[in-house]
Amino acid sequence: MSIVRRCTILFLSSCATLLADEFQPTPKALLDPAAFVQWVDGKTSAFAEESAKGGPASVVWTNDTMPDWPGVKFGADRSTRVRHLRIGFLESLPVGSVLVRGGGVLSVLKADSAAPGDLADNAQWITADRLVNGQVTQQPVGNEDYALWVLPPGTKTRALRFSHTPAPSDTAMAGWLGGVWINQQRLGNLSPQALAQSVARDDASAKLVDESNNSTWNAWNNGETGAAQPLSPEHPELVTLTWPKAVALHGLCLLWTGFSDVEIDAFTGGEHDPLREATETHWKRVAGKSEMDSLYPLALAPHWIAFDQPVNTRALRLRIIKGAKSGHPHLEDKVKGGRRVWLGEIMAVAALQDAPLASLILPKPAADPPPIPVKFTLPEAGMVTLVIEDEQNKRVRNLVSEAPFPAGENIAWWDGSDDLLRDPEAARHGVYHIPTRPVAPGTYKVRGLWHRPLELRYEFSIYNAGKPAWETADKTGCWLTNHTPPTSMAVVPGARTADGQPLVMMGAFVAEGGHGLQWL
Repeated sequence: MSIVRRCTILFLSSCATLLADEFQPTPKALLDPAAFVQWVDGKTSAFAEESAKGGPASVVWTNDTMPDWPGVKFGADRSTRVRHLRIGFLESLPVGSVLVRGGGVLSVLKADSAAPGDLADNAQWITADRLVNGQVTQQPVGNEDYALWVLPPGTKTRALRFSHTPAPSDTAMAGWLGGVWINQQRLGNLSPQALAQSVARDDASAKLVDESNNSTWNAWNNGETGAAQPLSPEHPELVTLTWPKAVALHGLCLLWTGFSDVEIDAFTGGEHDPLREATETHWKRVAGKSEMDSLYPLALAPHWIAFDQPVNTRALRLRIIKGAKSGHPHLEDKVKGGRRVWLGEIMAVAALQDAPLASLILPKPAADPPPIPVKFTLPEAGMVTLVIEDEQNKRVRNLVSEAPFPAGENIAWWDGSDDLLRDPEAARHGVYHIPTRPVAPGTYKVRGLWHRPLELRYEFSIYNAGKPAWETADKTGCWLTNHTPPTSMAVVPGARTADGQPLVMMGAFVAEGGHGLQWL
């Protein structure tokens, strides 16, 4: 409890500088504790005190509180039918968009329905929309996922409803809501349509815009040991978002920020100016934020950054110039003296006003179908590698590499271009579209390799005496502990078991769950 309290003080002391007028949280006084309930199989019930100590403030960001770190489970029942969680308000509240972690599907009570709303009557609720893979959808949000739900223009409501429908194979049927931030404005997230890049750990850059928590410690970072020296304005870590065309942006929301100071620059070049050759004169400072806290261990840890005015740009650049604060014991070995930083998600938000959410979908570049069929036959299904060579046996294209194909007749398509002038570092340079060069007219041949797929067989679970070696919902599993492998072994001198075997003890260093010490 003392750890969570310390995190709260760190955040609230800087609350005035963290939030601009555009991104104010919900006034706590508007939350209706009596309307905060769960529903499953036709039964409505309140939450137990130990599972939601703050009532609705356990999951809702307010003007003077933040959610409890475990979030809230709802509808713990073996039924596979839908279950709901309701958050009510004492008066009608304008709602334009809602940032969440988990929760399933969001809907809001219609203005003409009696508060706090009948959770079983879908006719009383308006389902929100969100963008997923360039499409407007009402797809549920998983426990590891972030989402920015958008409501119709002019929406006012007395209640939010989160709905979760479990799959029959789920080990736990309950829904889970990690956190909620309610915005009056209708805001859409354009980041998933951008190319994310970073100078450090570019192999993990896509995690910055995948709308996933990535299990917290698997989020983007600049390496296990961090940079060569502490981050500073002279030695920043750089992260860029690049769109195929200019977009109008209102601000950013940074989630799970493992750094304290950042500067935001917008690209000012023209539509066809290459970012690869851009100098500092092509970037303009549009915002910044300092003294941010990581807000660990909250499930939804947002830092909103409003631009002074809307920005129209093809690219944004984050200059991370100061490492994370070590405000929690779990972070002490993570920050590496200001050299190591991390970031869970970047949301680049656009103000929709009355425009439809679909207006934020960017057109995909037209692509002609590959014109040249490369036909081949396999005796059985397997993995195929194909290369194309010219008449002098010089390779001009690596066409297919270790790709699965079925038995029989197959076709791989070639667009007639080569690999010879392609820049393997194009993504690192910020080149969004790489033009292709067709090969010269002539005769070309294809060489290929084929092999059967590797066969993987499950044979046994190690350390298994009839129960799984992993944690299970009924707590019967978990051999040893859930955090670290065995790290120590001891034989007790002279001690014997009832059947005469030596007494052997094995231990693991960290054991939040399972058993830290076991007798073998």
